[in-house]
Amino acid sequence: MESVASNQINNDYTELFFYATMCHVCKRFGDGVHLKSCGGCKMIAYCGQEHQKQHWKQHKSLCKAIQVVLRDDSMDYRGETTEKWADKKLSFMQLVSSRLGRDLNVTDSEMVYNIWAANSSEYLTRPLTMFYAVGLLNYVLEGTFLIIHLVGANYLEEATLWTWEIFLQLMETVTSIMIVMIWPGLKDKLDPSRTDDNFFVGNKSLFSEYHDVSYEDYVDSSKFIKPDLIVGFNPSIQEHELNNKEIWAPSIRALAKQNCPFILTFSKLRELEEGMNKMNTILGKELDYFGSGRNPFASCKPHRDFGSERVCYHNQYIIIYQSLCS
Repeated sequence: MESVASNQINNDYTELFFYATMCHVCKRFGDGVHLKSCGGCKMIAYCGQEHQKQHWKQHKSLCKAIQVVLRDDSMDYRGETTEKWADKKLSFMQLVSSRLGRDLNVTDSEMVYNIWAANSSEYLTRPLTMFYAVGLLNYVLEGTFLIIHLVGANYLEEATLWTWEIFLQLMETVTSIMIVMIWPGLKDKLDPSRTDDNFFVGNKSLFSEYHDVSYEDYVDSSKFIKPDLIVGFNPSIQEHELNNKEIWAPSIRALAKQNCPFILTFSKLRELEEGMNKMNTILGKELDYFGSGRNPFASCKPHRDFGSERVCYHNQYIIIYQSLCS
């Protein structure tokens, strides 16, 4: 991921806001950028001593306030539930704010708009990415009923299902879409009362199904419906196992037999390259792909990668196969 932003410090911004996984001064982050946390508060990072010294005048009061609070309130999340950890963070911020004598939650209208846009993109990235891929493929559906298999599905696919109405409206010749979400463990990530959802928009319909099995097992089941398109959003092809059993290899072979377009997205370029290599290995050939690179409809909401502790964005990279048979 490329590093971004300018080297000119903005005193108002840097006094009020920080992100712990990028340099607080130049805003650089990602691969190739070595960050070191402030030795006092351990919460603000810099790419080097020069920028740490440059920012010390603005950071000094916050740093000392955090250190004072940390003497009595350890910010150790181990053993805490999600709810208790959230309460602990809120209490910590209130104590630091009280020590500083000012609010930590200052924003401006542009910042609020950017946050709103980032959150919206998290919901819209899946249907818009699919529409982008269909456009690149010059895909023409025979008929008006489109069937999409969504492999490697998780709770995010279920939570954003309603946004596929946008894709349905953009596909002018399509009157109905069936989205089939497939992957082992899927039912454990959904609401226990969940049933298949149906949405009706004017004279158009959106249907869904959930299958808690591997793609290979779904294809062999009596519930199998042949797809027109297959998509996987951030599916971790390069590393996914279940109960020490590889499930992507047989699933990729089953995917190839469908002989239809296959769209994949990844949060990081390294994951895309590793995923491509794994599929080539599984199928024993160098797969031809229609398009590959940055996805213009990636999410703009930052997420922290738990492995590297770096910032990443869902669906940032995309690869499009006309068919895994070719």
